Amino acid sequence: MSLEFTLSYGKGELPLSLPENLKLESVLEPPTPRDVSEEEIVLDGLENPIDSPRLRDLLSPGETICVVVSDVTRAWQRMSVYLPFLVDEILAGGGKEEDVKFISATGTHRSQTPEEHGLLLGDLADRFQVVDHDCRDADSLVSLGTTSRGTPVEVNRMVTECDRLILTGAVTYHVMAGWGGGRKSILPGVASYEAIQANHVLALKSAPETGRDMRCRCAFMEDNPLHLDMDEACSMVNPDFVFNVVMGGDGRIAAAVSGQWRSAHLKGTELVNDLNGVTVDRKADVVVASAGGYPKDMVLYQSSKTVFNSIEAVRDGGTLVVLAMCDEGSGSDECFEILTGYSDQVAREKVLRERFSIPRYVGYLLADQALKANIVLVSELRRSDLEGSGIIAVNSVEAAMAEVSRLHPEGGSAYVIPHGGSVFPFVKR
Repeated sequence: MSLEFTLSYGKGELPLSLPENLKLESVLEPPTPRDVSEEEIVLDGLENPIDSPRLRDLLSPGETICVVVSDVTRAWQRMSVYLPFLVDEILAGGGKEEDVKFISATGTHRSQTPEEHGLLLGDLADRFQVVDHDCRDADSLVSLGTTSRGTPVEVNRMVTECDRLILTGAVTYHVMAGWGGGRKSILPGVASYEAIQANHVLALKSAPETGRDMRCRCAFMEDNPLHLDMDEACSMVNPDFVFNVVMGGDGRIAAAVSGQWRSAHLKGTELVNDLNGVTVDRKADVVVASAGGYPKDMVLYQSSKTVFNSIEAVRDGGTLVVLAMCDEGSGSDECFEILTGYSDQVAREKVLRERFSIPRYVGYLLADQALKANIVLVSELRRSDLEGSGIIAVNSVEAAMAEVSRLHPEGGSAYVIPHGGSVFPFVKR
């Protein structure tokens, strides 16, 4: 098997040559998506809703319609491909363009530029109003009560004051919620900062110095308290319809589901496993993974998904090399602060419990993973930027391979994961 590859990095590619003493056992890529156009996949998803009438049959003329879309950090979902078909479906149901508004589920992320709205919606950005959710704008929020786990359900007024609410996005693996998509468009997507933090702190065990709750992990929703809390919050909003895509390993839309928000999302999780899950016999000594290029590797915060997915295939004490440009830096000062500003996980956890935030949790979890395996990051970040984190920062693939040779002078087994932000390795038990 060839030891030379070309992997995505930013808006370009980097060549990779593995050290000769590494035995490449597998390139972890999901099955090749079926040979069907994205248009056909989207239309099939819209025409065959799950536990729901077709969207056009749900709507009545004169109703106001709010469509929730993801933000630019998730532009890889190819919203500009599927949203025109969703709009066609709305118009076929008697909806008028002037009655349709889009809200971007930014969660705690930054606001976006008009150019980024165009990247998300394509030509639709010139035809429809697009609003960025602001989780800290109290005037834009309305309270719907509290979940059984104590999370205040405060959401953007746009999603409660419309006649019909449609969620869109992608079902993908998520390090805390099990899977993204579906109910996540509401919480954290259009929820208040306080609601988002209260929900995400459920990723930690309740007692101090006991670490993360392992029920809150990739590919796991059963008894996952963070997911169940999101689900409860979404039920309080009760969206009318959901349309979610599943991305293939080639970065194109490989499947689509629509219908009742909970049922369609559940079907989506099954398709994610079929399309993006890979099974390996055992963990490898070395895994090299690309985040998948722009926009998945814009910042460390977003690129962390590649770490959390790909490290599943690395043996304890092995090495994970991640290619993620991070040309916009960390993506979060809070993430960097907890990742590099504390000497051990006990100190990080203490601060995290006192001032929980999602970026701090990501920093905490990155440091936690660096205790289990060596993590070498190929990016535009400097080595000094990540000092104290346990992560080795280098600026070239060649430097990363030198670190691999230093850490594994006797060689060992290796996997390569070209799309580490999407693919999840399942290890046979």
